[in-house]
Amino acid sequence: MWTSLQALLQQHALLLVPIFALGLLCGVALQRLLQHRARHHQRIALDDQLLDALERALRGDPREAFNLLQREANQGDASPSVYFALGAALRRMNMTEKAILVHRAILARRRLSKAQRMRAHLALAADYYLSGNAEKAQTIIKALPRFIRKDPILLNVRKNTALQNQNWNEVLASTTLLARKSARGKSDIADVHARIGEAALRNHQIGQAAKAFRRALWKDPDNLRARIAWAELLLKENKTAKARKHFIRALMQKPTLAPILLPRVRETLSTDNPKDLDRYIKVLAAIEAEASASLWVGIEKADLLAAAGKTDDAHDLLENLKLSHPHAFDLHLATLNFFIENNRDELALKHLQSTLALADTQILRCRCENCAFMAARPQLTCPRCGAIGTFLPTTPPAIKTGTHASPANHEALPALEHR
Repeated sequence: MWTSLQALLQQHALLLVPIFALGLLCGVALQRLLQHRARHHQRIALDDQLLDALERALRGDPREAFNLLQREANQGDASPSVYFALGAALRRMNMTEKAILVHRAILARRRLSKAQRMRAHLALAADYYLSGNAEKAQTIIKALPRFIRKDPILLNVRKNTALQNQNWNEVLASTTLLARKSARGKSDIADVHARIGEAALRNHQIGQAAKAFRRALWKDPDNLRARIAWAELLLKENKTAKARKHFIRALMQKPTLAPILLPRVRETLSTDNPKDLDRYIKVLAAIEAEASASLWVGIEKADLLAAAGKTDDAHDLLENLKLSHPHAFDLHLATLNFFIENNRDELALKHLQSTLALADTQILRCRCENCAFMAARPQLTCPRCGAIGTFLPTTPPAIKTGTHASPANHEALPALEHR
């Protein structure tokens, strides 16, 4: 039988070769299919891990995101994406030195794509900038292609690091490069010049400060930081007319700054002078329609009426304002001051209790719109993030009661200049 089988194989040898080759090809195809499916499942698992870490980071819990990524990275065969995410989590937790080690470990890998290697170099340069080692960062950047050096993420890191160190030449250089890819380019450059002016003021370099503020406003006439700082500088130099012009323009541009800027505008005027008083009334009328400024305009009007001797009209106006803004602490404080200044002791004592009760619930009544930092008093610049015009009282919205200030109040105010 074996002899007959051998004869059969010899007779059909040519047919067996393609059959064997076909079987071999099927085996290779099956192996590749299984490998592809394994990589697909591995990629899905990795994506789930990264998405889970991203979710935790967005919830404000970078530590949990870091722990999750670290567990994934400890498996040994983790993807470079895990290490990039791990480095970003470390940087977010201000653990820059460890982020440097992670990005160095990525670069030590043999099998890295060109894009991954460039990404690792950029991340490492950003780490060095954040750790204050600008020389090493510059060395890495110089070895990269020119278009990579202008990466917006890296430029933002350069800019923010230079801002912290007040290296204004570096800030201006990185901002200028960023401006080429941003619709807000001129505005960003103007803000840098405004910050340079503020730094010059702190060092009592008045001439340099004025020059920087003028440059900022030439780049962007709507730059609030430069305009208000320059107005403050002019006010210190007793150039009240010029200071008033800048304060009023800033107020018209952003009426929400009324609690800060209205007293500054009033400081540049003499309310004993009928012309100055008329100017101030026109400023109040110009922003009164703005919901964010109406309360502060009302408080200022009541103060002007009281100063003119029209105390009953001032009291009526304050009471009408309380109907629409019952929980506004500044209004309650203004009413209390009105009672004290006009010797209405019984009303002052009665109102003091409600003011203290309200103060207890609104100790941190000012909140930054940019970083959510909270404090007791409004400021032009946020103490935490440095944003301009975002750190203001969180005044509760007005209640529509259908009650308006009495006619006497509206008639009395324009007639103040004739008192």
